[in-house]
Amino acid sequence: MAKRCLKAVEQNNMGACYARDREEARSVVLGLILEDATVGLGDSVTLLQAGIIQEVEERRGNRLFNPFRVGPQGVFILNGRDQIELMRRAASADVFLAGVNAITLDGKLVNTDGFGNRVGGLIFGPRKVIVVCGANKIVADVDEALKRVKRVAAPINARRHYLKHGAEQLPCAAAQGVSATSP
Repeated sequence: MAKRCLKAVEQNNMGACYARDREEARSVVLGLILEDATVGLGDSVTLLQAGIIQEVEERRGNRLFNPFRVGPQGVFILNGRDQIELMRRAASADVFLAGVNAITLDGKLVNTDGFGNRVGGLIFGPRKVIVVCGANKIVADVDEALKRVKRVAAPINARRHYLKHGAEQLPCAAAQGVSATSP
């Protein structure tokens, strides 16, 4: 499935590569970022789990615009206008790093955002965009992608931002009945 998806992504005029594991993904991504580039983050658990964000933070030559940085208690350091302003700076960095809610077998990236910052950064602003996607996000088509967004990605992200990071409850989550305790 991954090979088929990668071929389709390339046919859609986007570069693509396969990494066997987190370590290889981290190495590939870091190799695509010039040492003096500014780097914007569009939020991604995948990037965090692969250690990519931490590596970029530790690099001396890169400046990371991370509107989702959390303090020792796990709560967002920035909220409100300050966080939104950093999202704007991230979306116009030299390199924009993001995850994806789903990717179809015919090479379409599907995202829904609480703020719109990730989608904005993916389609306009940065000189280079790097999207990291786990095989768990590969779906057959756009209909399946939208189902994954609604049933999996959006509820998890709403709970993560609301409960874990202290963000305000998103209106879309409230409308769907997603709460701190809903499965």
